[in-house]
Amino acid sequence: MNQIEVHVHTRDGEEPRVITINEDATIEELLAQVAGHDHAEFYLVVEDEDEPRRRHHRLCDCGIKHGHHVHCHPKVIHYLVDGEEQKSEKHKLTAAQIMVKAGVDPKNHYLTRLKPHGGDESYKDAPDTVIHLHDGMRFITALLGPTPVS
Repeated sequence: MNQIEVHVHTRDGEEPRVITINEDATIEELLAQVAGHDHAEFYLVVEDEDEPRRRHHRLCDCGIKHGHHVHCHPKVIHYLVDGEEQKSEKHKLTAAQIMVKAGVDPKNHYLTRLKPHGGDESYKDAPDTVIHLHDGMRFITALLGPTPVS
């Protein structure tokens, strides 16, 4: 049996964990190795795919090979917009959808992702950009156009 290393992304700003596991292991076994006792509360998405993988599928049958990146998400992802906690059961939302869920009008505002290590990412000119959500992400919104002076 061949052992492979899989890069598992969990929380925003954290380096992916490198997990060594048998290529014939199931998604369930990988989740148990990553999340321990709480693994039933998580699901796994292969990098650049939209749908979570079924737990009974084997890694090799999902095309997960040595060096691949996967995302381990809680069933409910928690993130902040303007300091207010938001939740999503979807692991991908557009910048505009994130604002709407937070009660902010994307016609008048834009979203910026605050990255833990700097290099913040603005979606000012790209509200339809799909963002791969991770637990702990932080965003701020700002008005489009000139700021009024009083």
